[in-house]
Amino acid sequence: MPNRHRWGILMIGKPDLCGPVLDILARLHQKYQLTFSLSAAALGQFTPDQTDQIRKCPYIITEPAESVLTHCGYILSFGGDGTLLRTARLIGKRETPIIGVNFGKLGFLTEINPDELDVLVPQVLNGDQVIENRMVLQSVVSLPDQRPVPNGNFWAVNDVVIDKSGYSRLISIELRAGDNYLGSYRADGVIIATPAGSTGYSLASGGPIMHPALNSILITPICPHSLTVRPLVIPATETVNIIATTQFHKILVAADGQGQEYPYETIHITVERAHEQVRIVKNTSRTYFDVLRSKFLWTNDVRSTDSKE
Repeated sequence: MPNRHRWGILMIGKPDLCGPVLDILARLHQKYQLTFSLSAAALGQFTPDQTDQIRKCPYIITEPAESVLTHCGYILSFGGDGTLLRTARLIGKRETPIIGVNFGKLGFLTEINPDELDVLVPQVLNGDQVIENRMVLQSVVSLPDQRPVPNGNFWAVNDVVIDKSGYSRLISIELRAGDNYLGSYRADGVIIATPAGSTGYSLASGGPIMHPALNSILITPICPHSLTVRPLVIPATETVNIIATTQFHKILVAADGQGQEYPYETIHITVERAHEQVRIVKNTSRTYFDVLRSKFLWTNDVRSTDSKE
């Protein structure tokens, strides 16, 4: 059974974070008697001297990732949003809560700063933490005759992207929600996003911001060659069916930025809500709207007060 006082680490965002991470673990052990499980993959990111230090450390255990997930009540993610997304993919169906400690630039998902751990840790140990469940998308790629393709199963917290794979020519996109025909157009591609993913690539492509508690799927075209194609929000109970066609026999499908190219003229992609969820421990000192204002300057009037225009 997972131990509330034992926290796991599956990966470190960048090698230069290894030293600060060891300092944080030492402080949390000394102050709160926490112990930690480090996966073999995470251990490989440390320098030889740091590895020797870890092996001599009584409060850090190294073990396979599967054992980390079996024994630990929480998983620590040190880095940015990309590190948290990769950590979530490793956790998969176990749904172990993630504590995202932000060392990245934006930190929209990883909203806990290192100096805020002293507020969060007592909440977790006392069972007073707030955990948000984030929607996950699952996607399957197949050929027109419904034959599956190699490496055609995807799992995404933010978005699934179908893209023209570096060519300058547009690809053709046909969209359906279940059996309902939505439309066809030519574009660079299309983004299928969760509410949490609405502030990522979709936002940069003109999509709306959606609160992560919404039970919806967002469809955002990428540079459509049309004045009438706009983002569309549909219920998360729907399955999005996409037919993508190109004359160059290469189409890219990516989940949370991890892509796979397919050497075909036409592929079919289905995207739907997965049964599992990603569970993220919240920073209770600020709301989602506080994060929007601080990270995206949402509603901020950046015009100079003394401007004459």
